[in-house]
Amino acid sequence: MSDMYLTEADFNFQSDNAELREKAENIVNFTSSVLLDLSDEDIDAIKQLEDIFLSLQDSLFSNSDTILKSKRLGFTEEDKKKLDELQIILLDKWKEFGFTESFFHRLYQVQRQLNGSELNANQSERLDLLFQILNEQKTLVIAFNVMRSKDRPVILDVEEYM
Repeated sequence: MSDMYLTEADFNFQSDNAELREKAENIVNFTSSVLLDLSDEDIDAIKQLEDIFLSLQDSLFSNSDTILKSKRLGFTEEDKKKLDELQIILLDKWKEFGFTESFFHRLYQVQRQLNGSELNANQSERLDLLFQILNEQKTLVIAFNVMRSKDRPVILDVEEYM
């Protein structure tokens, strides 16, 4: 999965979110058009795979939170080593879905920023848009994986949105 669709500048707070709003609208429309072309069976398979992926994502995010808090919580070096080993395993599973570590870090940062600090309206909107775009990208990759697993020709220009 490439990271071309969102740029580093998109993750910097700006005074105007118009460009990001347009990107969000484009990817939502694209994802909707892709999903409309799929059968109910394919949609069900995507939902099942998304459920599995969300479980992995929750585990990865939780482990990341624990790693970040480990020093404050007084974890031993052995405990930290076990957390790091688990993180590697979880990230390997993440990659099996076709996602990069960079995508993980972006999604993790955006989600944690949304849940954490006091944000002004512009910052909150920007994070919401980023989260929406990242989730649409996630859906596209999972849809691509489902179609590829069925040995069907896939005509998705997913790269344009990644």
